[in-house]
Amino acid sequence: MDIVSINISDLKGYIYCAFRGDDEIVNIYDPSVKMTSVEDVCESINEKIESLVDPCSISGIWIDGNKAGYFAYSQNSLISFGLNKEYRNKNNLVDFWDAIKGAIGDNFQCALFSVNKRGIDFLKKCGMSVLFENITVLTYEN
Repeated sequence: MDIVSINISDLKGYIYCAFRGDDEIVNIYDPSVKMTSVEDVCESINEKIESLVDPCSISGIWIDGNKAGYFAYSQNSLISFGLNKEYRNKNNLVDFWDAIKGAIGDNFQCALFSVNKRGIDFLKKCGMSVLFENITVLTYEN
């Protein structure tokens, strides 16, 4: 697994590679937005990351010479992550988690929608614990 630093303009390609063929993502994504396809989800993820007030760092994941995923983070937050289902085996998931910890450090949080049981279970297996459940996050844009 190779980890490369990427900029926001390259992110969309990595998001598409992370979720290509992953029809389940449509059902575990933000329930407040109607998603009908993997492409809709990828576009929404990209738009949400682009809209962040504070810039974040983004890492692209390459496995066997192929784009395989990404993760986006800021100082103490894992903002978004994905690894293509073709590469979700024990060794790659351990390497993926190690890359995330190596980039962010040993003390960080991640907010996921409660419907994203797959993401939550992955992070719990990696040692993260649930701090809050079933919350609503609001934003104001003028």
